[in-house]
Amino acid sequence: MDTRGTAITVVCLILLLSNPSFAAPKICGQRLVHIVTKICTPSSGGEPCFDTTNKDLPGLRKSCCLNGCTLKDIAEYCCSE
Repeated sequence: MDTRGTAITVVCLILLLSNPSFAAPKICGQRLVHIVTKICTPSSGGEPCFDTTNKDLPGLRKSCCLNGCTLKDIAEYCCSE
């Protein structure tokens, strides 16, 4: 590969990896509901448990759908086991 081709490849990779949605995908609607329910359901089973003392679940929906969020971000809205 020539120098120009290498430079173009490097620039494309930098742009791809620097995109925030690469690390934190946008999750909306039923997909978000499914993921939140799965993450917040205790490993022993039962109903999902949400920690809303200092957190706003509608804020989670807005944040995940507009800006993207990680599984770690979502887990912050679950009760501690």
